[in-house]
Amino acid sequence: MLCPFCLLDSSIEMREEERGGSANAPGRRVHYLACKECGSQIPRMYKEDYEICPPAIVSAVGFSQHGKSVYLSSLYRLMRSQDLVKQWKQYLTWPLNQDSLDRIRGSVKLLDACRLPAANPQVFPMPTLMQVKNVPNTPNSTLVLFDTAGEAFRDVDKIGMYANFVARADTILFFVSLANLTKGSESVELDDLMQTYVIGARELGTPPKSQSLCIVFTKSDRYADIYGKAWPGDQLYMTPGDEAYTTPYQVNTTTRKLTEFLDEHLKAKQFLANARDFFNSVHMTYVSALGQPPNSRNELDCAPRPCRMLDPILHVIRRQAHTRLGLIGKFMQAVEHNNWL
Repeated sequence: MLCPFCLLDSSIEMREEERGGSANAPGRRVHYLACKECGSQIPRMYKEDYEICPPAIVSAVGFSQHGKSVYLSSLYRLMRSQDLVKQWKQYLTWPLNQDSLDRIRGSVKLLDACRLPAANPQVFPMPTLMQVKNVPNTPNSTLVLFDTAGEAFRDVDKIGMYANFVARADTILFFVSLANLTKGSESVELDDLMQTYVIGARELGTPPKSQSLCIVFTKSDRYADIYGKAWPGDQLYMTPGDEAYTTPYQVNTTTRKLTEFLDEHLKAKQFLANARDFFNSVHMTYVSALGQPPNSRNELDCAPRPCRMLDPILHVIRRQAHTRLGLIGKFMQAVEHNNWL
């Protein structure tokens, strides 16, 4: 069983300890499940539902101010909203431990108040664990979401210290805000992120072609103003939940258009070449976590209007399910969808 904290295949054992005691009174003996490798407490729902909701690791990679944490906060808010309950029959989510519940509640509360989350500290993060069930065309999964400070991705050594979860993910989400790159130097800064990540991943023992890449262009509500007609993201404003019904052909078309934009408009040929060299596949999409830029106080003037938020997460879940399939299963899936993932 994969431990959702250390991300190692490990045995789970029952442990006992005293909790809640004081100098004057003994505590209560508590039994709990723990990973033999790292000792972390394993949520009982995670273990008992492991086969019907297998883990899908979400590894968020990107520089500071590029929208990783805001994206995840907005995602938690959307996935707990009535919008998806109305859109998807029998859809539901379950946080698996108190830390995850507190993190999700805090994110929802902040965004409901039109405030943005603070930057992440530069420490090894605890994952948010969320069971997701009954999403159309998508297997049930337990999302294991990791997010750490963007500064960790500017230094190879810091990736090993604060972001080594990336080494064990099947799919990496690269969060890129073109609005936060220097105009005219986008390709150089994209190269820096890619090269730093690949060197860091190789130092952690990740072999080439063992991961897939999903590049997520954040803050994409701004790009039509910045790049004009050159920006190909003309389907940003879709109803939340419609992403589940996007066909493989539409997904591949979006990737092709964004690849052409990077290649021809931003001249990011080296970035694309490095991505293709290290990853076994490259997928691209664009999102807007807020639907609007924050004001001068770094707050929102109205409630968030998230757009295309589910594209990256559905890609991770489906890709992970595809990886678990045998050769015959992959062939049957390709026949069913008339496309290869």
